[in-house]
This record gives sequence, C-alpha cells and structure tokens, in this order.
Amino acid sequence: MKIAKELRTRIVRTGRNLEKLLQPELQNFIEKNNYALPNPYRHLCNLYSYFRDQVQETQNKLKLVESTGPKDLGVRVIAKQKTLLFSPGEDFGEKKLRDSKLAESSEELKKEQKLIEDILASIVDNHNKILELERIASYNACAMVSFFFSYIEFLMDTLYIFYPVASKTLHDFQEQSWRERFKTVFPVDKDKDLGKIYRKLLEIREGWRNVIEHGFRSKEESLLIPLPGLGLVPISYTSASKAIHFALTPSPKNGIQEALDVFSAFDAWAANNQQTACIILFAQYGNPIPLMEQRLQEIRKWMSSPEILKKALEAEEDELQSWQDQYQ
Repeated sequence: MKIAKELRTRIVRTGRNLEKLLQPELQNFIEKNNYALPNPYRHLCNLYSYFRDQVQETQNKLKLVESTGPKDLGVRVIAKQKTLLFSPGEDFGEKKLRDSKLAESSEELKKEQKLIEDILASIVDNHNKILELERIASYNACAMVSFFFSYIEFLMDTLYIFYPVASKTLHDFQEQSWRERFKTVFPVDKDKDLGKIYRKLLEIREGWRNVIEHGFRSKEESLLIPLPGLGLVPISYTSASKAIHFALTPSPKNGIQEALDVFSAFDAWAANNQQTACIILFAQYGNPIPLMEQRLQEIRKWMSSPEILKKALEAEEDELQSWQDQYQ
C-alpha cells in the first residue's frame, strides 16, 4: 500500500510538471482557436427532462386529488349542523318535541357528531395533500427552470460558434447580456412566434430563475418598510403579490404551467427552425464542440439539412467504430 501511494504521488507530480512545461505550447492552440469544447448536451437535457417529468407527474397527481376530493363536504357539515339544531319548516313546539326525542337517543347524537368530525378531518386531509403536492411541484419546477435556461445558454454558445458575428469572439459574445445573446443567435425580430416566446422566457428568467439562482436577492419592489403600528410591510403590495419572495412556495402564481407551456413552445419552434434543429441534432450525437475553422466549415456544409447532417454524423460514427474494432 505504501509503495502504491508513493507511486501515485510521483505520477501526479510528474503530470503537473509536464503541464507546466507544455502550457505555453497549449496556449498557442487556444489563441489560434485550435481546440474543442466538451459537449454537455446529454447532461443538460437529461436533467431538464427529469425534473420536467417530475413536475408533470406531480401536477397530474394534484389534478386527481382536486377532482376526487370531497367538494361538497363543507355543505354537508352545515346541513348536518342544521339538522341537529333546527330543521326547516318545523315550529318551536315541534322542535321541542324533537329535542326531547334526541335527548333520549344520545347514541344517535354521538354518531352525527362523529360524522361531522370525519367530514372536517377529510377536508383538512385533502387540503394538506394539495399543499404538499403543490410544494413538491414547485421545488421540482425550480430545478426544471434552472436547467432549461442552462440548456438555452449551451444552445446560444453553440449557435454562435457555428454562426459567429465577425466582429466578436466567443468570449466577447459570452460577455454580453442574456438578451443581447439571445437576439444575436435567434431571429426574435423577424419571427413573431419566437418574439412571443422570447418575451415569456424573459419574464420567467427575471422573475423566477434569476431570483432562485441568486439566493433570493431582493430587488427594490420586494423590500420591507417599517411602519409604526403595522410593523414591516412590502414597499409595493402590487409587486409583492407577484414576487416569489412572499409566496408560500418558490414559484410564481400559475407560473409552473406557464413555464411548461413556453418551454414546449420553444422546443417546437427549435425543431422547425433548420439552423437550430441542426445544432441540436449535432449536439445529440455527443461530439465535442469544435472551434477549429476547418472542422466548422466541414460540419456547416452538412447542416444544409437535418437529413444530410444525420447521414454524415452516422457515417463518422461508423468509421470511428470500425477503427476502434481494428485496434481492440
């Protein structure tokens, strides 16, 4: 064990020294854009899809609880209480006679009271189930939203690598705001449908994703102001009603379904936009994202259609597999 540990230490030390020696040469490769980036598409999509499935599964359970819940239990409680007190249409004499009969039948009264208690317990239990499912859906939705926007970040970078603006490097592009980057790689101003999707994505990003990603950092509209006799109150009740800082669960009102709808709308748009669809198809094959211009030009030619791209990528896969089979 001691020899093995010493050997590992020497290997690590040698590796570090080799990296220092090669660093200037490797840096030249980077400066000449002669490198590739890891492709995280599989992880990003799997994470997003997993939490989206969790959200939808929980929402289906929530709908089931709400639809099969005891909707008329409150009315039944009131009806039972009225029956115990005074039935409609009977006069005071009749009530007095009925009360005397009820007094003789204490067992019946106990049964009626037990029924009311069961009804109330069922109402509370159903309400608690709904609250718990809403909490689970909200927590999973926060993760879904976070990973969806991580996926969008990846798409924007990859689109820019393949279709750059001549005056900006990838680093320059990445330094721009999210709005600027989105509009650079997606035709927001030319496509009305995408414009609507973009505006909804912007709302979700600023009002939900950014809040949870940045530790619920408070904006001015979510601040609490001390007022004599009232304590701390929101600076704006209008804003407070929309901000997730004050929500029971960390998601906007009706925000989960809106997020599901707009994310689906973006996916549908991307599938029907040739340039974006080709980028997604390339990413699905798991190949590193190249920055070498010769390799980029080769792949761009394949991207004349998704069908041509798919055939080319499959041919590359077959060739690589054949080469691996020869040397294994």
